[in-house]
Amino acid sequence: PTAGFELVREDLSITLVNLSVGADGLLWDFGDGNTSTTPNPAHTYSSSGDYEVSLTVTNDCGSDVRVLPVMVFQRPVPRYSTEGALNGCPPHTVYFVNTSTGDYDSLRWEFPGGTPSSAAIPNPEVVYDSSGSYSVQLTLFWPEGEETLMQPQAIRVLERPQPAFTFELNGLTATFFNLSTNATDFTWNFGDGTTSNEENPVH
Repeated sequence: PTAGFELVREDLSITLVNLSVGADGLLWDFGDGNTSTTPNPAHTYSSSGDYEVSLTVTNDCGSDVRVLPVMVFQRPVPRYSTEGALNGCPPHTVYFVNTSTGDYDSLRWEFPGGTPSSAAIPNPEVVYDSSGSYSVQLTLFWPEGEETLMQPQAIRVLERPQPAFTFELNGLTATFFNLSTNATDFTWNFGDGTTSNEENPVH
């Protein structure tokens, strides 16, 4: 008999196609302690690494062996978490933590509008000095190519509030008109020991 086969790999899994000629029996050895007598088996390895796959075929006249090396990888999945708030006032600092899984050789962060604007370390610290919404991109490089996670508007830096107001007097009563921008809460101090949290108070 003549042993022969083709091998198709995807991540940690392989699919084998038997091309042997003149064989009555066969035995696959996947190189990780597992074997099979199925003509065209599929096999999934428990971990990444280099393995040798062998096919032994037999008939009444003898046997033949074909061996092929295979390297399998766990496809990487880019993920990250952050320490600290995603939204804040400038200068706003965000600590990024790489929580990616799988096999990869290197990584690259992209932080448009941040300082630094890119990084190649697992857990960078980024400062945003200007208001706006900013995307975050994490790319993992592995032997089969690259895997990218891009999150638009992941970081929001608020504008600092600018207080402004005008008022109208009617005798001892003042009506205040709040002209402030980028504000959500207000505290008025009327100078006579009284305060208010209304947006447009009358005093």
